[in-house]
Amino acid sequence: MPSPVTPVVDIPDESDPTQTVVKIFGGVIVAILVVGIISGLAGKKRNTGAVYNTSTTAASTPAAAPVSPANVRDLIQGQFGDARSIAVDKLGKVYLSDNLRIQQFDDTGQFAKLLRVPGKGRNYEGADSIDKIEVADDGKLYVAVGGVILVYAENWATAPRVVQVAPDYIEDFALKPDGSMVAVSYGDNIETLLFINKQGGVTRHIEGFHTDGLKATVSPVENAIESVRLAVDSGGNIFSIYALGSHGSFMVKFKDEDLSIARFTPDGKFVKAFSPTRDAYALLIDAKDRLYVSNRDSITAYDRDGNTLGAPIVSKKLDAFTVDKAGEIYAVVDNAVAKYPPIQ
Repeated sequence: MPSPVTPVVDIPDESDPTQTVVKIFGGVIVAILVVGIISGLAGKKRNTGAVYNTSTTAASTPAAAPVSPANVRDLIQGQFGDARSIAVDKLGKVYLSDNLRIQQFDDTGQFAKLLRVPGKGRNYEGADSIDKIEVADDGKLYVAVGGVILVYAENWATAPRVVQVAPDYIEDFALKPDGSMVAVSYGDNIETLLFINKQGGVTRHIEGFHTDGLKATVSPVENAIESVRLAVDSGGNIFSIYALGSHGSFMVKFKDEDLSIARFTPDGKFVKAFSPTRDAYALLIDAKDRLYVSNRDSITAYDRDGNTLGAPIVSKKLDAFTVDKAGEIYAVVDNAVAKYPPIQ
């Protein structure tokens, strides 16, 4: 078990029915036969920035790093790079992960504290980045890293509880309204939907749930199942998608309908599919059960039946995003956080 982790408050400087073949690079698909562009985040110089641009509209491009004199000190203290996941708790506090750190900011964008996540721990080793973070209503912080999920108490002062399904790798997870969660793992060239109770035990699993539900013909399937992403609405209904844009370079053959959003009942029974998205990067649901899909330069909102809501948010480069209880959208754009009004 990892050693207890103490929060740190100082940061050193520093639709065609025929089959289609595409090549995906760094999450962007440009044409029918596509050579994408690798974003090159690993070598990017770290920028400062964690305040919010509240003046942008839902269809505009955010400023790269809005700065005011009152916030310069906090911007320097809260610098980050290679941001991959962002979350907002019920009090409006913002959590941002980069590399193996999670920084917390208050609802005005001022830095509060820092958590350093171990790169090696029980049931995982050699991790160099955090895959996803979420904050539950009770303040617990959930961190997907190295194929496991670490669950930190609200104050971060004790060693986290570890949720793992070794030898399979947990690729994504979503918290359910009752305090349990669902997760998707992959192993032996199949994706598996996991139902995980409040204590971290797996109570049920469904192999191939997304691929079988869509009757998808993606080939090679092993290049797609690692990209399955999850979201859960207030009634516990489960949604999933092949987020092919979230992975690196690979070849994949598919029909457009294979890239639809799949909807399931709370117990995992397939209901319907809608709104194919070729280069999906992330999937989430807000408190009003609006569904959001992002790619590398836009965020589109849908209702639970797949009807598009409002104008999409357009940006030059989206690294991560989340939505708060009021429907306001926080997007990481070139290592700065922009805040958008709700999509109506």
